[in-house]
Amino acid sequence: MTALLQTHRRLVWNYALLIACGVVSVALYSLFEKLRVPVAPNEAAEIMQSFGVFVALLLVLFIGAALALKSIVRTSSRAFTPSMLAIIGFAIWFRIVLLPQTPFLSNDIYRYLWDAEVLDRGINPYLYPPAANELSSLHDLEIYGKMSHKGVHTVYPPVLQGLFWAGIKLAQALAINPIHAVKALWILFDLLLIFVLARLLAEYQIDSRWAMLYAWHPLAVIEIASSGHPDGVGACFLLAALFFLKRERYVYGAMFLALGFLVKFVTILLLPLVFLFSLQPEQKKYNWSALAAFLAVLVLSYFPFMAAGEKLYSGLSVYSAKWRFNDALVSLLFAPLQALFPDRLVIWLMIPPSWEITPETLLSRRIDLVLVLTKAAMALLFAAIYLRLWHYTKQRAATIKIIWPQISVVILTAFFLLSPTFQPWYLLWVLPVLCVTICEANTSGGTIESQRSTIRLLDSKSRLTHLESALLPRFKLYLWILSGAVFLSYWVLYAYWGEGIWQEQAWVKWVEYGLPGLVFFLPAKYFRPARKN
Repeated sequence: MTALLQTHRRLVWNYALLIACGVVSVALYSLFEKLRVPVAPNEAAEIMQSFGVFVALLLVLFIGAALALKSIVRTSSRAFTPSMLAIIGFAIWFRIVLLPQTPFLSNDIYRYLWDAEVLDRGINPYLYPPAANELSSLHDLEIYGKMSHKGVHTVYPPVLQGLFWAGIKLAQALAINPIHAVKALWILFDLLLIFVLARLLAEYQIDSRWAMLYAWHPLAVIEIASSGHPDGVGACFLLAALFFLKRERYVYGAMFLALGFLVKFVTILLLPLVFLFSLQPEQKKYNWSALAAFLAVLVLSYFPFMAAGEKLYSGLSVYSAKWRFNDALVSLLFAPLQALFPDRLVIWLMIPPSWEITPETLLSRRIDLVLVLTKAAMALLFAAIYLRLWHYTKQRAATIKIIWPQISVVILTAFFLLSPTFQPWYLLWVLPVLCVTICEANTSGGTIESQRSTIRLLDSKSRLTHLESALLPRFKLYLWILSGAVFLSYWVLYAYWGEGIWQEQAWVKWVEYGLPGLVFFLPAKYFRPARKN
């Protein structure tokens, strides 16, 4: 009786802690909602300081809530319904609080609205960049002056174009601010993502309440409900694809991967593995229908915009060739190469004889050359990682059908960390999938042994090297810490707001990526799975 009473008290205490963390988070988000782009340079320091304090406190509350939930899940399954309702209720509340906020960390939403306005007038949004004379009749719109990169064609795929347009039509129908309407769409998809994540967790015999690790994460709440980024839409499609792939419904899985591709092109990285896993052992034939379904969705989506021709991807070409921001491993190679490359070699390789060699030209071409070489090195490293996964899965395609979340986390994370641009919201593609790889199995369903194998999917029946087996749990913890540390990348706005200078600070990257990297030096005892009787 005493043990039962102690268990009950512990459950009540942790449930109260969970609710308290949610209530205080709502209060903090209400204060966060007041933050705006500074109207005067002297306001930059105050706004950046407030942003940092709010984010730090929200992350602490998130950790507290996660620890409380861990105890609740372990203590009793009878608290499932009230705790799940609390998780969903607060997740909705967090997002509604930030819905009225005008984005201040990014101005991307104005480009969404611009593309929507162009499409609403019957013009193909891929044909012209905003600054084109053909769109001069729209230059009087307020959003035109708030956009960046007006000379670059749109980079957003067709599914997003349709959703941008749906957002402004919703705003017109309800007579509300288009920014709020578009953000409301993203929030609806984000809530759908949480539902799909809960289903995917249950599919892997993991307690669905662990969807809180995404639903309450400040990165997801701020990047979608505050800044209005649509990456939650693509992540929702990705989770739906993983759900069907887990059930070996490869056609549906490929279709949802295609929809994710039409939000951000990264999901195509999983398509070769879908083809590999769809091998039919009895007939020793591949299932071509999955590949056909993927291509069919792409063709149908791009067909209305095909008149743009090569301009469909011209914006993406500029982005991939020139953009650099918050790069992780790229900067480690880029900086020494830029310093060591001799001028003669830059002139010989990059500057035609007819050009005048000025210091500005030499610097610009040096950067272009070093960036190309750095990207080539990163591409080779990514190819090595991908081929390792391909080799691993090819040997077990007929027997191991349950490691899709782990594969997705490794591939997407490798791609983002090896890319020259790593925006904070890119992690929204990894964060919900990571929930399926790190959470603790629900002891109320299935055998203990099956639950443990679910958690250690990538290690079970595998021939991973000792080094890989040791790195995997550290890698997952690294990503969780990085999901909080990535907010440091917004420090660049401090100088930009105050002085109009976009200049990254080297120390930010060392802290952002280096601090989480300390987990790779932790003793192995911290990563051993807990034993249960």
